Amino acid sequence: MVLAMLIYVFSPLDIIPEAVLGFGFIDDALLAVYVISSISSELDKYISNKGDENIKVDKDKTIENVEYEIKDEDEQ
Repeated sequence: MVLAMLIYVFSPLDIIPEAVLGFGFIDDALLAVYVISSISSELDKYISNKGDENIKVDKDKTIENVEYEIKDEDEQ
């Protein structure tokens, strides 16, 4: 989406040509707002993990109460 938006913004072909004083950038700005809004909503879904309903965790394969020790190489 971002690549398509950039191609459209920098392309000389537009719905509203830039030669129209001040109004030529409206279609570019609206497209940028739409793409940023779409990406933002997708990122919100990803960050908030709303898509986790399909992920199943097998509690029988979860390892708990593991003891470990970290040895520093300098203390040998």
